[in-house]
Amino acid sequence: MDGKVHTNTIEGFWSFLKRGLLGTYHLTTKKKHLQKYVDEFVFRYNTKWHNEQDRFNLFFENIAHRLKYADLIGKVA
Repeated sequence: MDGKVHTNTIEGFWSFLKRGLLGTYHLTTKKKHLQKYVDEFVFRYNTKWHNEQDRFNLFFENIAHRLKYADLIGKVA
């Protein structure tokens, strides 16, 4: 990043997030999981100039731990 940050940057991100949530997850967005959705769109926005293969590889290089479905929904297996 070249250090040039302005209000258009955050407005562009919020527009990107709203379009994504309404277009992709329109019926499944729950308040409980909202931070996960935001994290996903932050990653997408920050890697928007990468091609799909590079974004995929970057994602797997930065996985810190495994998230199990039972942990995601809060149920004890």
